Amino acid sequence: MWWWILACAHRPVAPDRDAERVELDFRLTVETRADPEPPAEALPGAVDRRVRLDLLLAPFERERDDSTLWTVRYARARAPEPWPLEGRLFGLRRFDDGEVLRLAWTRHVVGGDRLGGVFSFAVPVASPWVPGLRDGAKASRTVRWGFDLGPGAGGWREVATLTWRDLGPEERGGETLRHLAYAGPWTVAGTVTDEGLTAGISGEGTAEGEVWLRGDGAWVDQRFAWTRRLDLDFSRPGGRVAIRQEQRFEGAARRVAAEASPEPPPYPDAAALRQAVADALVPAWQACVDGGEAWPPVVAVALAVAPDGALAPVEDAPLPASAGALPPCGLSLIHI
Repeated sequence: MWWWILACAHRPVAPDRDAERVELDFRLTVETRADPEPPAEALPGAVDRRVRLDLLLAPFERERDDSTLWTVRYARARAPEPWPLEGRLFGLRRFDDGEVLRLAWTRHVVGGDRLGGVFSFAVPVASPWVPGLRDGAKASRTVRWGFDLGPGAGGWREVATLTWRDLGPEERGGETLRHLAYAGPWTVAGTVTDEGLTAGISGEGTAEGEVWLRGDGAWVDQRFAWTRRLDLDFSRPGGRVAIRQEQRFEGAARRVAAEASPEPPPYPDAAALRQAVADALVPAWQACVDGGEAWPPVVAVALAVAPDGALAPVEDAPLPASAGALPPCGLSLIHI
């Protein structure tokens, strides 16, 4: 595991939450059209397959506003063969009632054949913001989440405005659960840039589902059907290309306690951190003294953290894309 030291060291407050596992089993169907129409072999064919996503959520940091930052790892991602998404993680900051505040490190699950962006609906499914309803009451809640791909790469935002209604108690699996249903519009908007190619993203659709809650308000089972039309408008030297996809995600999810809560990354003590950074910066300082080189605007130091918390510099580690966007506010720790 590496820590990037890019420029006040922050020690998270240990959260008092248990790790959990969310298992999604759903059918994915995708139909793609393009304008102008490319050769048949260049256009992805229709997709209709069964997908299994297992998300392991581990509490990482308790924030001052009583929200919690969780690491979300794709413990399984198969359709039915494993995908490169498997094993990757992102950050999810949310309140205890499920309200999502923001996502972090999302660039690690998006792009190429990882398909984390395609499965963006899994965020509000894994963390539903369920209102407390009784006796057939209704309530509306707007869920917002987004994927930030880093400086210069863009990203997109998603919004689902859901109307919830209480369907009453229901016997399920030997216990009495609260049964609720939701439905509402789902929209997507943003811009992404990759290798000089920029694409506008827009989309709209519907989200529908049912959720079963225990007496303490924690959800245990879900049924869902999220559908959207997604438009990607590419601008390139040879002209404009528009791609439209009809996507549907229909299936079930369940939430179970994780077998074990992963240990949080070890934090070195302040003295060891200062010494490791100083040692790693010696070559850059020496180059300025010996060769008259200008001090670079961003100096990045990658440190490998051993299980016992010991630090060692990593040579020739690639600079994170976010490094140039960090404000000069002391030391920041970015986990990659």
